[in-house]
Amino acid sequence: MAIALQTASRMDRPNILLLVVDSLDGRLLDPASHVYGEVALPHLRALAADSVNFVRAYSPSPVCVPSRTAMLTGRQPHTLGVFSNSDGLAASNGSAVLDARCVRLHGAAHCSALSALQRGATTLLEELEARQYDVRSFGKLDVGSVCSENVACDSDWNGFHSNPKEHWCTLARAADVRQMQTPLPMPQPTEAPEQQPDYTRDADTVAGCVDVLRSHARRQHAAVAPAANAALMPGGGGGGSARPFFLYCDIDYPHAPFWETAPHSRWGAAVNWTAAREPVASFAPPTHPYDVAMSVARGVSAAGAADPDDDAPDDGGDGAADTDGDGADGPADGPTDGSEAGALAAAAAAAAAGGRLAGGAPPTARHASAFRAAHLAKCAQADAFVGEVLAVANQPALRRSTLVALVSDHGEMRLEHATWQKASLYEASSRVALLLRAPGSAAEARGRAAVGRRVVSLAAVRATLLDAAAAGVHRGLAAAEAARRGGGGGGGGGGGGVGGDGSLLPLLYASRSIEAMRLDAAGAVAVSQYHGASAPTGACMVRAGRHKLIVYGALLGTAGRTARRAGAGWPVAGWPPQLFDVERDPFEARNLAPTQPALVAELTRQMGAAGLECAAADRAAKAHDFKLFEAQEVTWPTWARDGADEDAADELPHTRSCFAERLRAADLRRVLAWRDEAARVFGRAQLQQPTIQQQQMQPGDELVDATAADLEIEADDEATAGAWLQLQNADAALAGVGEFGLQ
Repeated sequence: MAIALQTASRMDRPNILLLVVDSLDGRLLDPASHVYGEVALPHLRALAADSVNFVRAYSPSPVCVPSRTAMLTGRQPHTLGVFSNSDGLAASNGSAVLDARCVRLHGAAHCSALSALQRGATTLLEELEARQYDVRSFGKLDVGSVCSENVACDSDWNGFHSNPKEHWCTLARAADVRQMQTPLPMPQPTEAPEQQPDYTRDADTVAGCVDVLRSHARRQHAAVAPAANAALMPGGGGGGSARPFFLYCDIDYPHAPFWETAPHSRWGAAVNWTAAREPVASFAPPTHPYDVAMSVARGVSAAGAADPDDDAPDDGGDGAADTDGDGADGPADGPTDGSEAGALAAAAAAAAAGGRLAGGAPPTARHASAFRAAHLAKCAQADAFVGEVLAVANQPALRRSTLVALVSDHGEMRLEHATWQKASLYEASSRVALLLRAPGSAAEARGRAAVGRRVVSLAAVRATLLDAAAAGVHRGLAAAEAARRGGGGGGGGGGGGVGGDGSLLPLLYASRSIEAMRLDAAGAVAVSQYHGASAPTGACMVRAGRHKLIVYGALLGTAGRTARRAGAGWPVAGWPPQLFDVERDPFEARNLAPTQPALVAELTRQMGAAGLECAAADRAAKAHDFKLFEAQEVTWPTWARDGADEDAADELPHTRSCFAERLRAADLRRVLAWRDEAARVFGRAQLQQPTIQQQQMQPGDELVDATAADLEIEADDEATAGAWLQLQNADAALAGVGEFGLQ
C-alpha cells in the first residue's frame, strides 16, 4: 500500500484513456469462458493481465446508441427515451440548440420533448471538460449531441441513425411482421485490408489517438528532470501540460460488415478454426418464441416459420419437451459433454423427442463457419489496433500518469441461438469487456491486477472515471482500505466495495480483496434491456450471482391473437420468462423458470430495485415507436434514402426500406391492425401536417410522395392497396401519454 500511496500523491488528477472496441464479446477476455480459446488476442489479454478484468460486465442495452449513451451518462436508456439506434441525446446539457441529426430524422417538436426528458443528463466528456481536462475524441461516439467547440470530436457518427432498415424496422416492430429484415451475410471477398472502408476508418482513428498520446508523452518527458525520469513532477497527470487529458478512442472493429478470411492469412491465423467450425454440425433452430421471431428477422431461420403465439407452451417454458421427467424443458438436459456442440445436440434431440422447432433450415456448414471465422478475424484485427495505441500509452511517463479503461459496447451473436449481430440478451451479445488499469509502473500494475467475478454494468464507467478525475485515486485507496478493514467501501447501490455512486474505483485499489470481487458480492446486479429493430416486444434482463433472468414485454398484434391469449384488450402478458444458471449452463440451453418460480419472482424484484421495471419500459418504448411512426408516415425527405440509387426511389416509404422481400397483403393488414390497436392504447391527437413536413426538411431537400404505383407490393386486390395508402396518408400522431410514455 505504501508504494501505491506514493504514486497517488503525485497523481491526484490522472490522464484518462478510454478505449472502446465495438461488438467485442466480453467472454473472449474471460480465461474461464468456453469461448476464450476461439481467437488469439495478445494485446487485449496483455492489458487484461495488468488490469482489474471485470469478466461479468454487461451492456445496459446491447445495441450501439443506447449502450454508449448509458455508459457516458450513467443513466439507464429508458430514462432518457433512448430505445434504439434511431435515438440519442437531443441537445447538450444546458443548451437550447437541438442536435441536427435528431431534427432531420424526427422533427424539432419531438427533439424538443426528448431534450426536456433528458434534462440534467451530462456525458462523461462534458463533465471532464468542465473539470478542466483536455478532452479529445476519435471514432464513433454514437450518443447524440455532445460534440461542441469545447469537446473536440473527429467524427459525426453520433446517434440518430437514419438507416431506413434500422429506423422503420424499429418503429413498426410491434406489428410483428414475420419477414426477413437482415439476411445472414456471406463474408465479402477482399484482397487487402486497405480495400475495406471500415479498416481505413479505424486506421485513421488509431493514427489520431496515437498522435495525441505522443504529443502528451513529449510534454511529460520535457517536464521531468533527467535525474528523476522515473517519477513525475507534482502538478497532476498532465505533467508539463497545462491540463491532464481525456482521450476517447473508438475502434469500430469487429463490427459488421464481415470480410472473407483464410487460415493462412494474417488475421485468419489468429482464429481457432476448429472452434469456428465445431457448432455447425449440431446447429439447432430456436425454440423460444421470441428467439424464433428474432431468428427469422435476422435471416437465419426461414421466413414463414410457425407463429409462436399459435402454439406457445402453456407451462411457461421455452417450447421444448421435458424428456427426462425432471419438470424442466428438454434443452435443460444439455450440455452432455461440456461443449457447445453437446449443448446444441441435446437441444435438438430433446426437440425431436416432442418439442417444437419453429425455425427453418440452418445455414450451410461452409456459410456458418465462414461467418464465425470472419467475425473472429475482425476481433484479431481490433486487437492489433489496440496494440498500436497501447504501444504509446505504455511508455513510462504516460503509463505512470494515465488510467486506462477498455470496454466494448456490446458483443456479437456468432449464430448462437440461431441469430447474428448484437440485439440479444444472451451472453454472446450482452456480456462486454471492462478493464481498468490504474496509473503506475508495470510492476505496480501486475501487483494490482485481478479477475473480478462480481457482476457489474457498463453504466458504472462514467462514475468510475469521474471519481478518478476528482482526486479519485486517494478516494479509491481510502475505500479500499475501509473494505480491507471490513468497512464495506461505501456500499451504496452497487454493493460492498463499490462507491455509493456506482463507481468501481474502490475495486481497482482493493482488487486483492476476495470479498469485494466475488461473484455473489452482496447487491451486485446488472440490468439490460432491448427495444430495437427485429424485436416484436421489449426484453429485459437481470444478472445476479449465478443466475440470469430474461422477461418480455406485452405483445401487440391482431385482435384475433389478442383474444386467443387474453380474452380481450391490450396489453397482454409477454412471452414466458427464461431463467439460466449461467455458471453451470454457459450456453443458456436450460430454462429453469418453469421449475423455480420463487427465484423468478425474486430476480424480478431485484430488476425493479435496480431501476428497470420491464413492463413500464416496454410500454414507454412502444409509445415512443408509435408516436414517431404516426408522425413520419406521410412523406420523407431525400436525405433519408441514405445513398439509395435512382432505381431505388421507392425504398422509402418505410416497408420497402425494411424487409428483404415484398410485403404480402396479410402483412399490410397486420401493420394496420397494430397501428389501430396502438392508437387505442396510447391515444391520438391531430397534428398540423405542414408543420411535420417543415420540421423534417432541410435546405435542398425534396419530398418523396407515396402512391400506390410507387409500391412494388403484392396487392391482390384494391383493398390491399387502399390499406397501404391509408398507412401512407396517416394524419394523426400521439399525444397525451406524457413524455415518451413515461408517466
